[in-house]
Amino acid sequence: MIARTVLIACLMGMAMVVGCSTPRTQPARIAGASVSPAQPARTLEDFQSRLAKGLTPKMAEGRFGKPDKVIGSGLLIYVYALADGREILLGFPGLGPILYAKVRAPDGRTVELNLK
Repeated sequence: MIARTVLIACLMGMAMVVGCSTPRTQPARIAGASVSPAQPARTLEDFQSRLAKGLTPKMAEGRFGKPDKVIGSGLLIYVYALADGREILLGFPGLGPILYAKVRAPDGRTVELNLK
């Protein structure tokens, strides 16, 4: 009898917690990439004019903001979502200067971008 009362009390407590929780808003979606709602829409042109051979991860964050994703195994790859569904990938050897910049289409195809 006591076990049944405890079980009912626990279930009621869980129902109250679940019922009172506030739903969380999801970040805006741009062609499958997560971007913070406050993030302005980025274009390829925003990056092309400011990509340089001496660019470091710290400089990239100063120019382009925090990346949407950081990936890589051995390399540090910053991924920035573009408004048109493509992504910019900036490859760094740790904290050193950039090795490459690429634009990746939604279908996975990539094109190398020139570093000035």
